[in-house]
Amino acid sequence: MKIVFNRKSLISGLIVGGGYAGSKKILPILGCAKITIRGNDCWIMSYNGKNAIKAKCPVESSEEDIVFCIDSIELRKYISLINDDLIEINIEEEKIDKYSYKGIAEIKAENGSIKFPLEDAREFPVLKIDTTTESFLFDANMLLYWIEKSKPFLLEDEFSPNKQCVHIVLSEGTAKVYASEGHNIYYDTYTDIDYKGECTLSIDKTAFDGLESALKSIKDKNVKITNSENNMMFVCGDVMVLIQKLEKKALPPFDKLINLPDKTCINVDKKALISALRRISLLSDNINSVCDVSVRDNSIYIYAENIDYNKKAEELIPFDSDGEVVPITQRFSISYLSMVVNSIMCDKVNLCFTGESTPIKIKNTEYDSELAMTCPFR
Repeated sequence: MKIVFNRKSLISGLIVGGGYAGSKKILPILGCAKITIRGNDCWIMSYNGKNAIKAKCPVESSEEDIVFCIDSIELRKYISLINDDLIEINIEEEKIDKYSYKGIAEIKAENGSIKFPLEDAREFPVLKIDTTTESFLFDANMLLYWIEKSKPFLLEDEFSPNKQCVHIVLSEGTAKVYASEGHNIYYDTYTDIDYKGECTLSIDKTAFDGLESALKSIKDKNVKITNSENNMMFVCGDVMVLIQKLEKKALPPFDKLINLPDKTCINVDKKALISALRRISLLSDNINSVCDVSVRDNSIYIYAENIDYNKKAEELIPFDSDGEVVPITQRFSISYLSMVVNSIMCDKVNLCFTGESTPIKIKNTEYDSELAMTCPFR
């Protein structure tokens, strides 16, 4: 049986629809993408044990309808090296009985060909969709922004699922966004959402790559989100992403930390602060190296030393403030402090000290709903 694809369309479909393929450690067939052809439409689907993605890909011609599973990563690598505009795939299958299957896909190019083994599509997991759902539209660019921002604040920790998710808490037309691995916090808010109900969308870090690909492929401004008891579905035009919800657990008390009263707030040039922290970090290649940050007079004083090598470094950075400045000194991880400052995109950042033993807030001076926090070392 012969199928003909446009090469560029097939590559795009495999990148997006095959985005979750490769999880052979869970089931061998999850290293493949499931390709379903009905008439002139093709759907490419992959699943990583938690999340699934399905993308539509046009077909130039197909002799009949078919469903097969193939290693989408190797297939994409091969056809990316071909210059032909059209790709011809010949499928040979033999279903001996309900348990036995043999299949080969031969991809023909102008000057050669290659054969890939096929897996039995009957073994590909069947995903159950909840019937009780609610749907609403959401700004695709904002969702993309939060996914990108939350990445450095998350861990891959199956035993602490809250630490590997960005949490979007929706209530009465407002979204609150939290991401934290336990030491640092990212926070943002967004208003004027069409959805007026209440729900929490906890998106696992393992779903980020596929969801990002889907959101970037969307032509409309909004993504359709369908929320149910066990899953979340994101419909981005011809791409659908199904994300399995994790076991329900109460979120940490993020708001308690975010709402800590500010005792001293100062405005600092972000580039100057990041440059100073980079120079200070040269004292040690240890990711856990720390520095003391002091607010005094009209400058921030940053000091660090490496006792083993008898090295010391200090930096002075001027600041301005609209209120009273109370002198304070705290010790921070250099890498953590650099990360949270870098996460805020503006020329000047607002550093708000909440106390000697409580987290520091780094606020966006141009977009006042966004901030990041890091805890001091004691």
